[in-house]
Amino acid sequence: MVSWSPAEDWKLIDYILNHGVGCWRFVPTYAGLQRNEKSCRL
Repeated sequence: MVSWSPAEDWKLIDYILNHGVGCWRFVPTYAGLQRNEKSCRL
C-alpha cells in the first residue's frame, strides 16, 4: 500500500471541510483522488 502524500491529504481535507462527507463512495472521485472509499474513510 502506498502512503498518502501531503497533497492528497489536503485534497481530502479541503473537500470534506467544504462539502461534508455525504456518501464515502463518491468522495474520492469528487475530491480528485485516485483512492478508494475505504482508504478515504479511514
